[in-house]
Amino acid sequence: AVGSKAPDFELKTLTGETVKLSELKGKKVMLNFWATWCPPCKAEMPDMEKFHSEVGDKVTILAVNIDPQLDVKGFVNEYKITFPILLDTDDGVNGKYQVLSIPTTYF
Repeated sequence: AVGSKAPDFELKTLTGETVKLSELKGKKVMLNFWATWCPPCKAEMPDMEKFHSEVGDKVTILAVNIDPQLDVKGFVNEYKITFPILLDTDDGVNGKYQVLSIPTTYF
């Protein structure tokens, strides 16, 4: 619900770094759930990348991938994505946020 505290999580990025949501407390965060096979996800990625390049550090984009067994790195390279891609390998964060359809975005 609006105004509710976001459930905390910790995930690895595509590059192997660890990101913990609670460490971003007080910052503007765009949390996006997506998959490589999802046509609307593919359609929105260029706009998200453009937004990221325009806002810089004012908004942190965290893109949580829910199909890490597929070629996420190839997808990122194809779409020239520069914001962090987090890998939800056990579907735990997807479950915490009760994502029913993708893409889903929270601010």
